[in-house]
Amino acid sequence: MPRFVIPVASPESSVSTTAGVSRGEYRPGRACARLLLQRKVGGHTLSPSWGRAMTVTDFTGKMRSNEEIVGRVDINDPDAILSVTTLDETDMVHAVQDNAEAIFTWNYDKGERAALDRLYEKAKTSQWNGQTDLPWELDVDVEKMVREQNAVMNPGSTDLIPPFDVSGTALESWGDKEYLEFGIEAQNHLLSQFMHGEQGALMCTAKIVETVPWIDAKYYAATQVVD
Repeated sequence: MPRFVIPVASPESSVSTTAGVSRGEYRPGRACARLLLQRKVGGHTLSPSWGRAMTVTDFTGKMRSNEEIVGRVDINDPDAILSVTTLDETDMVHAVQDNAEAIFTWNYDKGERAALDRLYEKAKTSQWNGQTDLPWELDVDVEKMVREQNAVMNPGSTDLIPPFDVSGTALESWGDKEYLEFGIEAQNHLLSQFMHGEQGALMCTAKIVETVPWIDAKYYAATQVVD
């Protein structure tokens, strides 16, 4: 069943609430903790789980549908997917709605989760630096790359013209020059997708820092943001 975690702390302190929770444990930020305990998250009422965390459980156990999550029945609808873009191609910033909650923890004891702690320590000494670790002095001949890739896909070919009939298509009038330009643009497109994907990875790892409840997990996820 869906589980939402809100960190709380020491068992020696408690607070009464009026939202279906009789008491909750917390240490700093008494007013903030009271607000957390009195609210509902995503329509689910907080229920106490004494220890280092409280849980919010969907007692119906129902999985939300694609339509409830993304706003459409067909999750792979190409028109809907392509509509999620900037309105102006010149825009350099694009905002995406984010409903994730930030989870704070008052437990700062490093190493309680040994596996994550080991990953964190390894990550601190194994980070790479793209500025110094890549051979930027190398010249990249994009035209040569296109021809080499074509030689692999079409062994024995002496030009970039495909070994199949394109009569009656928009490619009918294309020669080696046009296919070369197409190959270069295709490479540019592929590299741009990698760049956008890596920015997505940056955003996702930053979101992990924000949403995981354990300090060891936050520390390790932070190293992935840097990476």
